[in-house]
Amino acid sequence: MINRVPTRIMPAKSISAKKIEVKKEKPLEENIFAELGKVLDFLGVENQYVPIDQKNKMEQLLVKLKNIDTSLDPTVMEIVFLNDMFKIAEGEPDEDEYKDEDEQPSEIIQFFAKLPISTTESNLLGIGNIILRFNPYINLGGFGLTEENEVYYRYCLMRENRQINSLMVMEIIDMAVFFLNILGKEIKCYSEGDKTIEEALTSGLQNLVNITVPPPIEE
Repeated sequence: MINRVPTRIMPAKSISAKKIEVKKEKPLEENIFAELGKVLDFLGVENQYVPIDQKNKMEQLLVKLKNIDTSLDPTVMEIVFLNDMFKIAEGEPDEDEYKDEDEQPSEIIQFFAKLPISTTESNLLGIGNIILRFNPYINLGGFGLTEENEVYYRYCLMRENRQINSLMVMEIIDMAVFFLNILGKEIKCYSEGDKTIEEALTSGLQNLVNITVPPPIEE
């Protein structure tokens, strides 16, 4: 079954690298994405921190993926706490609901990227078929289709709190780019009529195996 999510979780925002200012009066936990954005700035990764304000009800970080295949450029990854989305959709939980610290819900961080892949009535079934065949080989997230039949890549990470290790985030982003370059590119080729389903599947899986499996040791 193909994963589907509503497109309302994908803000259509342009990205531009700029110096991020963090208000000192806010706790670090609420500014975790701003802190992460500073690290990405230092590493030369273009990003935009989106704080909570009258227009945005949840904090998020938009990251322009580097070293992405030219056929998928530009691709922007949205990093957000799903817990904040749940609160917006369902309202704040009852104050007595989590009195016991052991019952506190885990924090779920979502890494989400809508891909520049066009779907039509003629290629939608084929794209869905390729996604279903590719996903079992991806050990970090997977591809899916939104309610509007837009192709996306998504990975969710569960944490006990909102503290994020910047190195871990960079590793997740790098792995996402890896799978996009190997498998996402093949979905793009099929969508544009450059390859058949069989050719896209064969090429993607063969390239994935050739890269991830080391060559045999010669005795």
